[in-house]
Amino acid sequence: MRPIKFEQSNATYVAEGCGDLPTWRDADRIISCWKGGWIQRFKFLFTGKMWFHVFGTVHPPVLMHTDNPFKPTGKNGR
Repeated sequence: MRPIKFEQSNATYVAEGCGDLPTWRDADRIISCWKGGWIQRFKFLFTGKMWFHVFGTVHPPVLMHTDNPFKPTGKNGR
């Protein structure tokens, strides 16, 4: 998986030894968008599994999903 730029990006995180991480952030959350290669997509399609790694010793609350948080998905516009 690799992080990708997206229209709403307003910050980029950088760390030595890592690629840039484009994000959208406000006072309450940070959102990034990731894209997998073809092999990763097939693996996910057939296994339904994705592994999430956090580097460090503190694990923040996280949410992983396929819905775009910037596009309305229902009648109430959320």
